[in-house]
Amino acid sequence: MIVDKYSWLGADVIGEQCNTAMFVALREGRRQRYGTQLKWDDRIKGYQLAPLEDPDHVDQRRQAIGLSPLGVYLAQWGLTWDVERYKRENP
Repeated sequence: MIVDKYSWLGADVIGEQCNTAMFVALREGRRQRYGTQLKWDDRIKGYQLAPLEDPDHVDQRRQAIGLSPLGVYLAQWGLTWDVERYKRENP
């Protein structure tokens, strides 16, 4: 995948329209690695963390690229992070 090989190619490299299209395609195409994306959930009428790969190790991945722990990030949105609950609700 392009992002895995070259990192994120921003709008300054590929243009705004391609940047947006790439973001949408990736958001819909696979689970996220770093927990930076939220999605609207009509069921609860609020935001939830978008699908996440390997939730047990998300904070290690976030730390490796200089991000704060997922719980700290989600608290900014009024959400809490409970990895065990996440795994039960998102098998």
